[in-house]
Amino acid sequence: REQWRAVEAYEEDGPARPQALQVGNFERLLACVCERDAHLLGGQETRLLQAFQRLPAPSQALTVRLLLRKGPWFKVSALEGAYPEVPSVQEALPALAEAHYVELTSLSSTVSSEALRTQLQVLTVPELREVAARAGMKGKSWAWLSKLPRSQLLDAVACATPPPDAGAFGPSSTTLAARRLAA
Repeated sequence: REQWRAVEAYEEDGPARPQALQVGNFERLLACVCERDAHLLGGQETRLLQAFQRLPAPSQALTVRLLLRKGPWFKVSALEGAYPEVPSVQEALPALAEAHYVELTSLSSTVSSEALRTQLQVLTVPELREVAARAGMKGKSWAWLSKLPRSQLLDAVACATPPPDAGAFGPSSTTLAARRLAA
């Protein structure tokens, strides 16, 4: 009978329950680490754990979700609306940046071509083609450029001479990517 009550309680809580479990399990894991293995943590790790505990609930949920995702860079627009426990990713991200869990960036050409290529990886092929067109790469070689596979298109846009200006990526105030710092 106890098992059936647990199943009924789970069904009554609805779809939000699994997400709450993820954050709850992560908090239990952190508590266990702090209780049993705190002597193994350095100052930076201790500060990160304390910062997590001070984050608002949506920012905590987003932290857990980002830790479970593959890759260091995430397109903010792809995260928006993806998680019911995070009503607004744009509102949750600044707290994560302040706690040094993520680095926020607007894609810009003020970085090296290698760093720019890394940032461009969050874009889809059609978005990369749009960036190439806005950056003035739509000249004689456009037919050839528009047929390149994604990896070669990334290289071509990142190594463009002159590099695409920041305006080619849209409004500079728009946060386009978040890079997970803490893992």
